Amino acid sequence: MFFVESSVTTHMCPICQATLRYRDSRPRIRKKEGGLKDQLIIRRFYCKNCHSYHNELPDCLVPYKHYETEVISGVLYGNVDHDCLEKLQAAFWVGQVPYAWKYSL
Repeated sequence: MFFVESSVTTHMCPICQATLRYRDSRPRIRKKEGGLKDQLIIRRFYCKNCHSYHNELPDCLVPYKHYETEVISGVLYGNVDHDCLEKLQAAFWVGQVPYAWKYSL
């Protein structure tokens, strides 16, 4: 289990640009190539202005996905063998990711 924390001292709300305050931490599963899993502890922040919650994600994670950024980009570019992933999940990424985002990774 790894605890993820950034070096940024103040966090800004992406919705209203107000200062966020620390709320708590929660576990997040990270799947790697080959089906290996580990767990990260992600910090959660709360905005008093717009009453929204935000997770502090490291660069290796994509919002709403369990697989690492490297695995997802590898599937999109065809560098990762699809046998190590569920074929339906890989087909979903290839079909659902917009063309512009595909080349920004």
